[in-house]
Amino acid sequence: MNQLFYPTIDLFTYDLKSALNLSSEEIEQQRQDFLVKFPPEVRANFRESENEVEYFDLYIDPKTGYKKFKLKPQNPALEGYYYPVRINDVYGLQLDCSVDNLTEPQDIASFADIKTEIANKIEQDDLTIGQTWLVSGWLAEADRQNAATIAQASYEALFPGKNWQQGLYAQGNFLNGQLFEIWHRESYPHHHVVILLFPNKDVPMKIADMSKKMAKFYSDWMGLFCYRHKITWAYHQSRSIKAGLVNHYRKAEENTKIIKQNKYGDKNLTSTEARLNNIQDILDQYTFDLLNLTFQKQIIEINLVNYQRRVELIKQKAQAENTLDEFNKFDDFVSNKYLAQINKDTENMQLGIKLLENNINAMSSKIELEKGERERRFQTLVTFIGTGMAGAGLVKSDNIKCETVFDKIPSICENTIIGELAVPILLILIFGLLGGLVRYVIKKL
Repeated sequence: MNQLFYPTIDLFTYDLKSALNLSSEEIEQQRQDFLVKFPPEVRANFRESENEVEYFDLYIDPKTGYKKFKLKPQNPALEGYYYPVRINDVYGLQLDCSVDNLTEPQDIASFADIKTEIANKIEQDDLTIGQTWLVSGWLAEADRQNAATIAQASYEALFPGKNWQQGLYAQGNFLNGQLFEIWHRESYPHHHVVILLFPNKDVPMKIADMSKKMAKFYSDWMGLFCYRHKITWAYHQSRSIKAGLVNHYRKAEENTKIIKQNKYGDKNLTSTEARLNNIQDILDQYTFDLLNLTFQKQIIEINLVNYQRRVELIKQKAQAENTLDEFNKFDDFVSNKYLAQINKDTENMQLGIKLLENNINAMSSKIELEKGERERRFQTLVTFIGTGMAGAGLVKSDNIKCETVFDKIPSICENTIIGELAVPILLILIFGLLGGLVRYVIKKL
């Protein structure tokens, strides 16, 4: 039977505190959503910093000065605590829960009970960044060589249905224990688990001492996992932004095709201009989203540097008792996958906006030419009528009989109204044509 001494789960959860596109009301709502996880008497002792700091303890017990408070599990066989912090623009929370027994080995099925206890505390939690399950325990001496088998059994007891082989991402040593990192990237928030199994030589003092030693690294894990989840969160955001950019391009392309299919005549000019305005609105949003894509890349780059620094700090702090080099696999993955993908997407989307801008500029030019031609035709008509009326005004049309002018078409003069208008209209046409002819001759000279 697979057993461990002092099985423990530390769940690290991360929620967004603020973002560039959030209003002050939305930021306050994020704060309230985080505080609602805690009992009222605990919330009363929460504090907040007005300044943006890298790491800030949100809770201080006024009597003891402790930065943690008890979990108060429903199962009397368990114990645990909360540890809330703020890391830059993220709320972080560590929920620690373990079997309250250092002397007797526990079946790994106890991990499921611990997980249930933690899940009851965060059942209303809607994560905005991500979470990491840090699972730990002490091996019986006889099981030291079976650490990988016990780690797999513990994982499958905690997460039934999850594939250990597909998810196993890295292995290493930490504080003379064996470390296993499991990461499933197919869903979001990404399923991330770290299992630490330590050798047991002296029960219970060795476990108690090692547990205190490991506790000194919890703030380091808090920061490391935060930076890691900020990276995966930003990449997830970039996928949504890219999908939006593709949709913007598709809509703009559809409008462009419709405009090209239609003739630039008087009847279609108004609808064409409306479609061009719509395309311009799409391009404005496209430009904004393209900048947002670059911003997500910067978030990844900044947090990758912080992640790398935190790994090095943990290595130095643990000294020779670790081989955390396997954590560098994530560095390479982020550089070769996440950043490379965003760079390629940005390059393609920038090319897309150039093509759309070229199309819209070409169509705008055609429309301006059409509008100019329409304006010229209108001005020619106005000039024709004006010249004709001016010329006709010089002639006393009242003295010219309709029958004299239209002697071969006497029917025109039979209607009184038509007869009165026929001669003035004829004079306007004659003088208008003469004026147009003069303008044409002058232009040719």
